[in-house]
Amino acid sequence: MKRVLLSLMCTLFCLSVFAQIRVSGRIADAAGNPLPGATVTVYENDRIVSYTIAQGDGHYELKTTKGVTSLDYYLMGYKRVTLRVDMKGASTLVKDVILEESNFQLPSITVKPVAVKVAGDTVTYDATAFVRKEDNTLQEVLNRLPHVSVASTGQVKVQGVNVNKVYIEDMDLLGARYGLAIKNIRPADISAVSVYYEHQPIKALEGIEKSNQAALNIKLKEKAKNRWVWTLGALAGIPSLYQGKASAMNFGSGRQTMAIAKTDNSGEDIITETRMQNLKPGGYKLSDLQGGGMDDLFSTGAVMLPVPQNYYYNNRSNALSVNNLNKLSQNATLKENVVLFTDIRRDDVFTQSVVMPGDQPAIVISDSMMRKRTDKQLEAELTYTSNSRERYLENLFSVKAHFNEAGAVRSSSSGGYVQDYSLPKFIFEDKLSVVGKRGGKVRKFNADMHYSRQNQSMEVVSDNLSSLFGTDRVVQEFNTDNLRGNLYTSVVRKVGKGSFTFTPGLKAEYNSYESEVLPRTDSMYNNLHLFSVQPYADFSYYKKFRGMKVDIAVPLALRGDFIGGDAKMHFIYSPAVSLEHQLSNTLTLRGNANVGNKVGGIGTMGKGYIFTGYRNLYRYGAVPERVSQNYSMMLSHSNFRRMLFTSVNVHYNVFHSSLAQEELYLKDYTLITFIDENTRNRSFSVGASVKKLFGSVFTLRGGGEYSSNRQEQYLQGEFYRYRTEGIKGNLDMEFTPCEKFSLVFSGSYTHSIFKSGSSRGMDHITAKTAVNWYPVQRLLLKGEMYNYWQKSNDSRYKDISLPFLDFRIEYELGKKTRLYAILRNVLDTKEYNYTYFSGASTVSRITKLRGAEYLIGVNVSL
Repeated sequence: MKRVLLSLMCTLFCLSVFAQIRVSGRIADAAGNPLPGATVTVYENDRIVSYTIAQGDGHYELKTTKGVTSLDYYLMGYKRVTLRVDMKGASTLVKDVILEESNFQLPSITVKPVAVKVAGDTVTYDATAFVRKEDNTLQEVLNRLPHVSVASTGQVKVQGVNVNKVYIEDMDLLGARYGLAIKNIRPADISAVSVYYEHQPIKALEGIEKSNQAALNIKLKEKAKNRWVWTLGALAGIPSLYQGKASAMNFGSGRQTMAIAKTDNSGEDIITETRMQNLKPGGYKLSDLQGGGMDDLFSTGAVMLPVPQNYYYNNRSNALSVNNLNKLSQNATLKENVVLFTDIRRDDVFTQSVVMPGDQPAIVISDSMMRKRTDKQLEAELTYTSNSRERYLENLFSVKAHFNEAGAVRSSSSGGYVQDYSLPKFIFEDKLSVVGKRGGKVRKFNADMHYSRQNQSMEVVSDNLSSLFGTDRVVQEFNTDNLRGNLYTSVVRKVGKGSFTFTPGLKAEYNSYESEVLPRTDSMYNNLHLFSVQPYADFSYYKKFRGMKVDIAVPLALRGDFIGGDAKMHFIYSPAVSLEHQLSNTLTLRGNANVGNKVGGIGTMGKGYIFTGYRNLYRYGAVPERVSQNYSMMLSHSNFRRMLFTSVNVHYNVFHSSLAQEELYLKDYTLITFIDENTRNRSFSVGASVKKLFGSVFTLRGGGEYSSNRQEQYLQGEFYRYRTEGIKGNLDMEFTPCEKFSLVFSGSYTHSIFKSGSSRGMDHITAKTAVNWYPVQRLLLKGEMYNYWQKSNDSRYKDISLPFLDFRIEYELGKKTRLYAILRNVLDTKEYNYTYFSGASTVSRITKLRGAEYLIGVNVSL
């Protein structure tokens, strides 16, 4: 498989351009105004041989083969023009064309053209073609755009890659917290959304340093600019439910302000939107976004279920966000962002785990738990940015204070326990970035500093502790200081149509750990000082030629870890190649290959014996090491004329990891030791997706994926092999035949097989259907049916069917006021039984749901 993928990637270098005829011109309306987005199609008899889209000034240019017989010019809302041509002996053709307007109407449906303007790497969508009357958030609008997808967390991706900026009127008010805009800007205030492909946010690096990420720019209507826009909302219901929201926004040419306050106990997530999203190309990892240092050591993590969160999220949440941006000059801005929130949640869970370690007898563990967690966090950031075509400077200083607590009461087949945590954390960060350009050479300088102080106090009361400590009460104190820095400089030199970048740097990290379990034993007390230093150098080369883009990166590093009197060296490498070939105006082929290793942070060594639950102790003997190979390829087709967008993805991954980790596990007062030393994993997946827009009337999205994963692992000194296979599929449709009615369907299917000696299979199906209907003017009736099915070939677990039915009624009391009535889970589904396979375990987990709920309220926009 690896050879096949590499061979396919090599074909990117072998494709050549055979165009011999150049066709160009300008497309305008009768008044001479340019018509960006108009399509130009080249025909040889009845066969399409080439295709392009007019740019922002109306000009177009393409290359095609000989034998051209006609040119077709078209833009929705204008009459089509077809020209016959004779290209015998000619190598160039210049054609300027004027299109006449054409308005057309069906008996009961007004067909509006999907307004798309293409200018270079920027595509702008007229919001009127994508906004629906019933939309409540910008997220719903963005999910209708080609190439764009928005996760429930607010994370925005374009062509499957995270965006690096979300602008409001070309100003970066929110930075990585752009989820606040996605969830709170009113769709009715949006005039257009622009997608900046291959967006380089640093102007001094434009045309020199390549970016494979896109950015969004939200453009507002004139009525929403240079004035305060207020929104007030309140809902109350049974049993004892409430929601509240107040927001104030002002988007001016020299200053932008957004302040939002929310409160909720009805299961709505008002916290995630305040989190920092990942602005790097990789995936979304919430743990990466909550500050540096070690992961929180709570064993009372939040429950995550594959059903909508508002059916099970038992919360009391309050959030306040204040964001302000001042434009100091044409290129300089000063930005302040403050977030304050409290989030209290409770979960009631019953779990039965069947552990089958090879040929040994199965271990059955049953637990009933009430878990409660309280997060209180304050985060403030101050950012100064100066961004011109000659130089760039940005300094970001942030302060974060987290006061988190958690507790659990658990009844188990091997004894119950009561557990309480306290975990305050303080974080200070400063990031400086400087870029200067002179001639064809660019120099960069970056300095990052991070300091965190974390204290954990945990108390556990359980009869099951006696086998380890001789008492039923244990207290653990854990304190850590983490200081790390990263200093590097870069030299970027333009070489022809490409660029070469050399980046030397130095990373250093210091950790101080003190942990103690009381009643104290010598083996469970740690007082360590750890230091790591890592000089590194990154080499990268980027070039464009003949419709192809090539990016080669070779990062190298040598890390030294110093623990007490011991030292260990790690050589780290991760060369990568990224290729992109524009096969035609609509077809693009992308490929990536990466081979290298990763070494975990030295923080894992400081944990020593960490008591993470009422029955678990962990001890880490070394930092984890991982060697991996990754190969991926994507073929995408984008036809803006037909509004059809498809892609095919192939991914292959191999990795080997080693981690000397020992887990002491208590079962019926017997100490069992699991050792996870080496893991080998091999995975393969292939997937496809399609998105089709039929004007503003019908939208179709679909996709599928097959994946195979093989894993080899050592547990308790025994060697085990596992294999999982999965098939996934999804289908989304939106039908809006008129302004008074819309039908939305979303469905997914997952089939997974787990093999370890015997084969265990599981099917998961979800389906959501929503209907929006305006029976009379100003009255919206909305019904939503959500179904979840689970089926297993294991006779020990019964099949599951969970139905949820919601209704929502909205009445417009004038242009600024809406009345709401929400009926949630009217079928009163009260529990969720989920079965899954994890390593050598089969786990059945029953979680209590919220049940039927009813709310009424009002929303006022000023």
